[in-house]
Amino acid sequence: MSLDDLDASLPFSMRLARENGWDKDYALRVIEEYKRFLYLSATQVTPVTPSDQVDQAWHLHLTYSEHYWNLLCKYILETPLHHGPTRGGPTEARRYRNDYARTLELYDDFFDTSPPEDIWPDVEARFAGADKYRRVDTSRYLMLPLPAVLREPSVLVPIALTIGLAGCAVDIDGDGFGFKNLILVAGLAWVVWWLIRNSAGGGSGCGGGGCSGCGGGCS
Repeated sequence: MSLDDLDASLPFSMRLARENGWDKDYALRVIEEYKRFLYLSATQVTPVTPSDQVDQAWHLHLTYSEHYWNLLCKYILETPLHHGPTRGGPTEARRYRNDYARTLELYDDFFDTSPPEDIWPDVEARFAGADKYRRVDTSRYLMLPLPAVLREPSVLVPIALTIGLAGCAVDIDGDGFGFKNLILVAGLAWVVWWLIRNSAGGGSGCGGGGCSGCGGGCS
């Protein structure tokens, strides 16, 4: 099954790469993993859940509705494959985490190889920060990658303490450490906390027989 229209100026793989900030080679690899996910979804009775990268390919494919429904579902899978968002809550979160873990095991069994970690991360990485995804207009916003060390909330306290001690050592107004310095330190600590809280990165799933759903990772 080819997803790229060779006559299109913007074929599927290029659109997938553009919308996710990937290079084309990575997007093509994701498409191949998406096909493997489709195979699992059509052959398993128990639910399976894709990685976020594979889910992005699924989301985009659904917008190519004629290809998705009239070719993939009708003639290749020979069954409908619907995609529905999670209903939310801890029960749903646990269910999708379990389904994803099972999907990784099924992948290994069916394809006799481990799924590539840069497309199929482990369970914790798959669902980390799932509520932080946003659709961003890059012409209006400057996006910079957050250093890995700042992605861990556990570093907040030592960073805040370091800023506080540095603030104590700086004499801004020439009168010794005073109220202005305290306000500065508090403000810097708040900025660090805000960056960590709002910059964390994060599924979806499908069950055999044509039912599917997003679990804690749909953007």
